[in-house]
Amino acid sequence: MIDMGQSTTQMITQAKHLYQSIGSVYCPAIKTVVVFNRYGYNHLIYDGHGHRRGEQNIKRRLHLLSTALTVVEKSKAVRKKDKATIRVNGKIRKVIYFEICLSLKTNHQKHDVTVVMRKFEIGQPHFYTVRSNYKSQNKTKKP
Repeated sequence: MIDMGQSTTQMITQAKHLYQSIGSVYCPAIKTVVVFNRYGYNHLIYDGHGHRRGEQNIKRRLHLLSTALTVVEKSKAVRKKDKATIRVNGKIRKVIYFEICLSLKTNHQKHDVTVVMRKFEIGQPHFYTVRSNYKSQNKTKKP
């Protein structure tokens, strides 16, 4: 797992090595292989418009990367499936988004980790992003 205590630059370097080592993984939820390619890696650091995400957002996504691999390997069902038309490098393309989720327990707290995969009309599905509903309990309540 990538340590949140590192600088963003160190996390990006570590995540890139991890990401490149994954290659592809079989996903029982969609019954096919999911590729970990540049689209997913770039989406961890940049938003859909090509703008760099905030530091905390990048750190959170990179920290969840190894967990995302577990979600892809162990999820049994697709939670949500959407079709869309998007623009990639100036070309209009039809895509299908698959959302899978797995409940994990860390530090005696349960949280859901969601992985979104994307499939172009031609090609294999690829990892697109990861997110979690985990909220830190260290925040103080306002009176």
